[in-house]
Amino acid sequence: MVNPSRSHFEARARDLEDCANLQIRENPEGQTLLLVPNNPRAIGVTLFDYGDGTSGVSFTDEENGISDEMIYDAKDVNFYVDAATAGKVRLLHGLGRRSVQVDSGDGYKTMDTEYQLWSLFPMFGWRSRAEVKQFEPYRAE
Repeated sequence: MVNPSRSHFEARARDLEDCANLQIRENPEGQTLLLVPNNPRAIGVTLFDYGDGTSGVSFTDEENGISDEMIYDAKDVNFYVDAATAGKVRLLHGLGRRSVQVDSGDGYKTMDTEYQLWSLFPMFGWRSRAEVKQFEPYRAE
């Protein structure tokens, strides 16, 4: 079944061949397409093609060859690719929790927050004390 999100993702990857490469991995649920930036300080984008015409998109932070998938609602491919290539994504890491934020032009908006089971108790102000990793653009300015 043709997946329009996948076709668009592959087209965007071709446009970025000078600064990123596309990797395709088979898995039991379908295929995983990884847009991996040449800049090791940039964040990648992953598209999950479930084989039935549906897909999901996420940012993918790869460190030391280990992929740490951060899965969100399937939004427009352009949103993820544009944010990643422009270096508008940051990761906040606190005790037992982390949060991905995207610069929307009006400041950073939280995309998703992940908690470890033992850290479900409130920790007010953790984002202001968190370690911040700002991802760089794909292309040098």
